[in-house]
Amino acid sequence: MTSLQLRVEQVVKALQHIGIHSNEVKVLADGGNLIVYLSPYPIVARVITLFEGDDSQYWRDILAREIDVARHLESVGAPVVKPIYDFDPGPHPTGDTWCTLWEYIPASDLPVLTGDEAFNLLKSLESSMETYPGSLPLLGAWNPVCDAMTRLSTIEHEQLRDLTMYWTEIDKRLRGLSADKFVPAHGDAHLGNLIASPKGWLWIDFEDVSLMPRFWDLASAVARTPLLGESKELSNELIRKYLGDTPSQADNEAFNLALSARVVASVAINLSLALEGHSNSELAWRRLENGLHILDKILSGWS
Repeated sequence: MTSLQLRVEQVVKALQHIGIHSNEVKVLADGGNLIVYLSPYPIVARVITLFEGDDSQYWRDILAREIDVARHLESVGAPVVKPIYDFDPGPHPTGDTWCTLWEYIPASDLPVLTGDEAFNLLKSLESSMETYPGSLPLLGAWNPVCDAMTRLSTIEHEQLRDLTMYWTEIDKRLRGLSADKFVPAHGDAHLGNLIASPKGWLWIDFEDVSLMPRFWDLASAVARTPLLGESKELSNELIRKYLGDTPSQADNEAFNLALSARVVASVAINLSLALEGHSNSELAWRRLENGLHILDKILSGWS
């Protein structure tokens, strides 16, 4: 039995305890997390991947908050994939990890996302997040970055020394912000966390929901452009729609802080995973090189 087959079997067994008896399991994805369609139910199981040293209870709490936030967002009309209602959505213990249960979204072909659509989707997400009544961790999407940077900073490498220098300065600025500078955020709102559905585009993956600095979700949506060269026109249009043609100094500074932090986040997390054999090494080092160029450009204008 392969590792994938074992993990799928663990999902099937775990969910039998709550009355789900799937007779045809289809693996939809097996990248960062395992995504399984539980036919004939309109249900998808999402199984998180834990690595050695990960705190299982910590991740259970994150997944429980993700379910709660997604349910709230769905209740106020936000465009999200919703947790299931006919069964307990979890988290459910699955082998040495956890799974959560979500509405199955059939494959749909939609036109390429436009700047207007992306802007409206982000704005709808932001306004809905502001109504969430529960508590959210301060800098929750940033703290795992600091864990990764703490590990990377011990490696003797010129580019990693530069990244550590930038991270130290950005971390100081983030933790020095006053409380009114933080807003509820998706935490990882890159446009890859939108999926096409018969109802239009829907947001997924709320593991990183937290209180983050202004423009964090915008920075998440556009950071792949300077890092990987993707969707340049769309990103430029999004930034212009948010900030205007002549942004105020306050907005410009807030966006640059969010973007620089998001660049460090993307570089550090991907490189940390790559060095442990869990991610594409070549792509991770390319992110580092591009990220340092961006950070040098942004931070050179800071006083």
